[in-house]
Amino acid sequence: MVYIPNGLSVIESGFSGQNWQHWLLDGEDAPATARVAGYITDADEKGMRVGDLVTLRQWTSFTDQYTRTGPVLAAQLMVVASIAADGSADLTDGTAISVTDTD
Repeated sequence: MVYIPNGLSVIESGFSGQNWQHWLLDGEDAPATARVAGYITDADEKGMRVGDLVTLRQWTSFTDQYTRTGPVLAAQLMVVASIAADGSADLTDGTAISVTDTD
């Protein structure tokens, strides 16, 4: 699949604008794909910084923030490990968030 820029948005931010931020990354790609260096191509342009948190949700189908189809297949919490000279991000391996619904 491919990174969809409008699937990345800030959902929480530190008070001064210079602190951490928490991002939501929605798309169809699995966490193993999204955490690869260079996947998020516009990280620097959007203001992403090393140490920021990223919550990823992998949807069955995702076109943009208004057009998505569930269920959520996977979710993971990651940290921005680095921002490359070209402005892309590298995310840590992360921690899986359970999306299991047993009822």
